This record gives sequence, C-alpha cells and structure tokens, in this order.
Amino acid sequence: MKDNIEKIILPGSPVRDPLDDLPHPVDHSDDFSFISLRVKRLTGKGVKVAIVDSGAPFHVSISDNITEHVNLLDHVSSHHDVFGHATMVSGVLGANSKQIHGIAPNVKFYTAKVSDNEGASDFNALVAGVLWAVVKRVDIIVIALSTAIDYPVLHNAIKKAYDENICIIAASSNGKNGDLSYPSAYAECLGFVAKPKNKNLLDNMLDKQGNVIVQMPSNGIITTYQKDQYIRVYGSSFAAAIGAGILACLIEQKGKKSCHLDILYKDLLALCNKQ
Repeated sequence: MKDNIEKIILPGSPVRDPLDDLPHPVDHSDDFSFISLRVKRLTGKGVKVAIVDSGAPFHVSISDNITEHVNLLDHVSSHHDVFGHATMVSGVLGANSKQIHGIAPNVKFYTAKVSDNEGASDFNALVAGVLWAVVKRVDIIVIALSTAIDYPVLHNAIKKAYDENICIIAASSNGKNGDLSYPSAYAECLGFVAKPKNKNLLDNMLDKQGNVIVQMPSNGIITTYQKDQYIRVYGSSFAAAIGAGILACLIEQKGKKSCHLDILYKDLLALCNKQ
C-alpha cells in the first residue's frame, strides 16, 4: 500500500563520498574501546542476526557472513541490496575482512528484503520479515528503520519474536517534537539513537523515550557500501547496528539458551553504563 510505503524511513545515510579502498584497516571493536575491555576476543561466533532491511549485502567484506536471504517485496525481483542501506548497517555490525572488522565479525547474517531499490519500505513486508526471522530461530532481529505509525500487526509480530526469546534492536528517529518512533517504542524492543560526539563511545544515559544514546563522531564512522566500496555514515540506523553487535558478543559470552532476553537487555545497558 502506497500510504504505508511512504511513512517508513531509514534513519541513517552516507555523509561522505564512497571510497574504493581504505587507507588503513578499520576495526570497530577497537573503536568502541569499552567493548575490548569487557568482551575481549568475542566476535559473535555462532550468533544468528536477522537484518530486516533493504536486502542481502553483496560486498567482499560481508559475503562470507550471509547464511540465508529472502526477498519479501512483490514488486522487486532481486534479493540483493541495491539501495545500500543494509550493506552499511551490516558492515558496522559484522564486516569481516582485512580491510574492515565490524563489532561482531563472526555473526551469521539472515537478511530479509523489506525496502525496495529506492529505500521505500512496506509494512506488510516488514511484518513478514520479522516473522521469517522468527521461523529461522535467529538470536537478534535488527530493524534499522522507523515510523511514526503504531501498526498493531507489526507489534504483534514483534511480540511473537519476543515470546520466542529473540532480541529486537531498533533504530529510533528521535523526532523533533518528541513523537514516538516505532518499532523502537514497543516495550519488546530496545531502541537506539545517534548523537554527535568526537569519540565512538556509548553514552551512559537513555533519552526521554528510553532509547540508548550512541555518541558518534560528527563526520561519521566507516562501513561497507555498494560495489565493494566503503563510506562514512552517521545516524540511528548505525547506532542500532552498534547495539546489535555488542549484544551478539554478549550472547556468545553468556550462551543464549541459558539467558532470557530481558537479562541480555539489562546486561547490555549495564555494559553501556559502565564504560
């Protein structure tokens, strides 16, 4: 439905021109130094992460991580990420190459295409993507998009994931008027929002809506992009990717089967607060 497509946004975008190569290797687990101190040598190994976004990344630094993919849009034939948003999110979370390491470089990616080649998303596809991730029994669902609309069918799908002990990490648009952003506003989700700072550190505060504040340098952070390129990005989409990467390391450390997601959420917040 066109009305639905126009009201879902991807809260994150490139802030610099793409680079064909990196002048030096990038390791985001080093950039976020408190991660190295508390979950050192953890890489998200064996953790299944669903990226419900713009499709399957086709990038040399990510391709080995892709386990399964699905296209849930009737009007788009390719499952690949033509728009580039999922590729950028995935790079921050789990890129794994000599050029760039994400926070959890050994996660297993499950990608659901719910945003088309121009970045427009569909509520029905988004709901289907969440339910597909539930069927695949993933550990984390990353929804790096947001809407001002409280869509009950989407909430029901997220409740289903929650009941299956699946962590849901969402980006928040952090609207200027203090309006709620969905799905990050749902109690079953943990929302993330980006704020500018000169260092790549998670702040030790939540915003008024309970979202975790991720402080990023104003010129963004480097991640993967289309055509095996790299790019600097900024925004809440990538704050969510950072949160999901840390969570994947915690799940590897603790073991998902022995730890309810509410405890994982609490441990993630405690880790952020103790930086």
